[in-house]
Amino acid sequence: MMAGFHEAIALVHANAPLLATETVALADAVGRITAEPVRALADHPPFDASAMDGFAVPLSDALPATLMLGTPIYAGGIAPTFTAGTAFPISTGAPVPIGSHAVIIKEKAILGAHGLTIDVLPPHGLNIRRRGEDAAIGDVVLAAGRTIRAPGVGALTSYGVRQVVVRARPRIAIISSGDELRPDAASAIHDANGPMLCALFAAAGADAWLIPPMGDDRAAIAATLGAAVASKADIIVTTGGVSAGDRDFIPAWLADIGARTLFAKVPMRPGKPTRCAQLGDGRLFFGLPGNPAAALVAGRFFVMSAIRAMLGVPPEAGESVPPPQPARPDATLVLKAMRSVENGEIRVEILPGQQSHRLRPLLDANCWLVIDAEEADSARLYPLEDRP
Repeated sequence: MMAGFHEAIALVHANAPLLATETVALADAVGRITAEPVRALADHPPFDASAMDGFAVPLSDALPATLMLGTPIYAGGIAPTFTAGTAFPISTGAPVPIGSHAVIIKEKAILGAHGLTIDVLPPHGLNIRRRGEDAAIGDVVLAAGRTIRAPGVGALTSYGVRQVVVRARPRIAIISSGDELRPDAASAIHDANGPMLCALFAAAGADAWLIPPMGDDRAAIAATLGAAVASKADIIVTTGGVSAGDRDFIPAWLADIGARTLFAKVPMRPGKPTRCAQLGDGRLFFGLPGNPAAALVAGRFFVMSAIRAMLGVPPEAGESVPPPQPARPDATLVLKAMRSVENGEIRVEILPGQQSHRLRPLLDANCWLVIDAEEADSARLYPLEDRP
C-alpha cells in the first residue's frame, strides 16, 4: 500500500492515539505540552505600581503648583494616601499612592527648595502599571497544545501558577537491524541510525531509548520485536529490513501479528521503503529505511507527525518558498538545505551530497526543502529538527 508524502503524514496524524495527561510542577514543565488551557491565578501586576523612578503626583486643577515631598516609597513598601499639596518620591515597582494621577520621571522633574513644581499636568496614568493589565485572575494565558518555554515559566509564575496539566511524554523504543551492525561482522559498520533517531525524538520531548540492534534473522527479529511490543513503548521504530530483499523480515512479522498496515511505501527520495502499521492495541509501528539520511527523513516527518498528534499539537505547515529546482513527477524530494535571508529575501541553497547514505551535509544544513509534484508552484521549508 503506497501513500503520497503528505497523505502519509496525514494518515499517521489521524491514527496516533492522544496521550494521557499528568500534573507537574511548573519548575519541571519546560518543554512540556499543555493538555488544557492555563488560567491566571493572580493579577499581574498585583497592584497599581510605578513603571519608573520618579514622583507620584495627584490630580490638580491649580497649575502651576509646587508640591511638598512626602516620604519616599520603595518596592515592597506600602502605598500611602495623598494629602493635599503632596508628591511622593517613588521607585520602579513600588505601589503608587491611592489617588495617583501619574508618575513624573526623575529626569523631567522640576525640583526646588520648596518641593516639586508642576507646570503642565501629565497624561492620566503616565508611567503607572495598572493592576492586572498583563493578566487578570481567570484569564486564559496559555492555550492547550502549547509548549512551555523558559520565558513562559517566568510569566506563569507571576500569574500565580505553580503546576500545570500536560501531556505525558511519548515513549519510543528504537531498534536498528542488520547483520552489518554486529561487532563481529566481517564488514561491520557503526549504528548511526539508532543514536540519531533517539536524539531526534528526545529533542522533541519524547522519552526515547535504544534496544540493541537485531540481526537479519527471522526468529531473532520476532523475539526482539515481541519484547518491544510487550514494553511500555507508545511507538516502536525500527530501521532497515522493511524493503523487498531476501532478508527483509519485518513486513512478514507485522503480518504474523495481525498489524494493520497504514502504508508500506511512500514515493519520496530519500525514504521510499518507509512502512507504518497499527498494532492491535492502537499503538503505531514505524519501519524506516536502513540508509541513514533516509531513516532520518522518515523519522523527522512521519514519526514526528505521530508525536505531534499524541501531544495534541497540530501538524506542521512548513514555510512556502519558490522551488529552486523542478519537482519530480514520480517522487517527493526531501533535500538537505541551508536557509538564509539576504536583503529581506529568503535564499535556499541545496547542499551537495543528497545521497541517502551521506550524513556530512547535515552538519551544515539548517532545514529540509520539500519539493512535491502536487505543489508545483511552491516548495516548503521545514526545520532540521521538529520541536513542538
